[in-house]
Amino acid sequence: MLQPSTKPHLLARAAVRGSFDPLTLLDHDASTFEAETAYLAERSTETRVGERWLWMLNSASRIEGLAKLPADAKERARFLEANPPQASDAFGRMLHRALGVRGPTVTAGFVAKLSVDEQVALFQVIEALLGAGIPVPEWVSAETARRIRRSIAVRDREEAARVVVQHKFQGRVRERKLLCDFAERGGQMIEALRGRKIPSVTLNKEMAFSGAIPALAITGIGGIGKSALLTTIARTVAERPDTTVLVFDFDRPDLRAGDTTALTMELSRQLALLEPDLDAIFSDCRRKLRQALASITSTGRYERTQSAVLATFSEWATNFAGRPRLEWPLILLMDTFEEVLLGQEARLHTLAEWAIKLRNHVGFANIRIMFFGRAIEIIENLPPSYIHVGATVQLGDLGLRAGTAHLAAMLQGRHTDLVQPLAITFGTNPLVLDILARYALDRPRAEIVELIEEGKRGVGRSLKGEFAQRFLYSRILGRLQGNDVTVLAHPGLVLRRVDATLVREVLADACANCSPR
Repeated sequence: MLQPSTKPHLLARAAVRGSFDPLTLLDHDASTFEAETAYLAERSTETRVGERWLWMLNSASRIEGLAKLPADAKERARFLEANPPQASDAFGRMLHRALGVRGPTVTAGFVAKLSVDEQVALFQVIEALLGAGIPVPEWVSAETARRIRRSIAVRDREEAARVVVQHKFQGRVRERKLLCDFAERGGQMIEALRGRKIPSVTLNKEMAFSGAIPALAITGIGGIGKSALLTTIARTVAERPDTTVLVFDFDRPDLRAGDTTALTMELSRQLALLEPDLDAIFSDCRRKLRQALASITSTGRYERTQSAVLATFSEWATNFAGRPRLEWPLILLMDTFEEVLLGQEARLHTLAEWAIKLRNHVGFANIRIMFFGRAIEIIENLPPSYIHVGATVQLGDLGLRAGTAHLAAMLQGRHTDLVQPLAITFGTNPLVLDILARYALDRPRAEIVELIEEGKRGVGRSLKGEFAQRFLYSRILGRLQGNDVTVLAHPGLVLRRVDATLVREVLADACANCSPR
């Protein structure tokens, strides 16, 4: 039986560690070992750290444990010294720095030097300490937590961009100039193109309503590089001092349906990164939106949702009043927009109304929208008095010069004499080039030469794009050893993403030798 007086001390010892090994934390030779283990087990979850499985207190137990720490700073410092964290325990290290006698004053420079894991840990530490209600240094505050959260969000964005554009962006010079000009000049740029023939650009009918928001549609087959182009445009345009660029990826489950409440919440998160002094206001607006959604039933849901969004925009109008950002171009980049078009056409009208309200009620005077997606011709059905899609940009292959440069960069100096033959044979669709690079990177030269010869016979110079993809997929799959691997490879080619959960819950049963783990 564990004595009541022992519990607070034990809980505090576990609370100052992000994760812990109960065999290390507890004395396994003590008579209370089993009782102490059972006590902590009820309040902990398992977490994997490297190759080890460790324990971690749940949030409520951690706050309870931190509340039991000595109130005196020197006693607390001695307690922390007696309970040091492991080197891999970012939470424990950040907690010790926060509560130590010489704990740092957290500045933007200090936060920027931390790794993402350390930033997340420091954010969790601050939230836990504030929840525990114990004496803490002045810098341990909600404002510091918000500052850290902003830093994490910015770095997550940068990392996402690096994943999409892993190498120097090649090609698309004409398209990049066109989209950057549109970001700067909006509808004036589209009208200036009339009477000119520009490859890959189709001008739509002239704007019938002068008050409509100008827009472009950028389309192409899967893997042609729409998201990479979007990321490059976002980076380039965001460098301009008086321009706001916001990105909405409709591949995200919360945005996929085109729900305007989800769009508004995402909009508030991104604006908070640009206007840090309004972060608390934006956070409160999101809280109100969540509360409003929780109280809305299916009856009258659309009207109530629109009312909640409009109330949010009205509050923003007050807070943004007089800020120069309202007059700057606001560029909305809508990625994977075909997801919205898979639903009812009414979603287009709802989104168009949302954009008009953002302009008319908040006061963003110069909104420009770029829609990126596959087969998004239906986008022309947007209400022309709200959004005018002035032109469609059709993306094709990169071209031989840019394609060979892209493939050479991914092959990292290997098989340099085979780069151009591969591009000539299979085309310069970016996805095809990525597959070729992954396949050829560690393959012997003879196998790559054989693939090129097969490609010349099977593809021919007139069959590129999707035909080249199909041929390349079939040849690579044919070279895989073992039926089990092939079973897993086919879904990997057709699904947008394959993660561990999908493999475990769906694909593992089809593969006799695959472990569900």
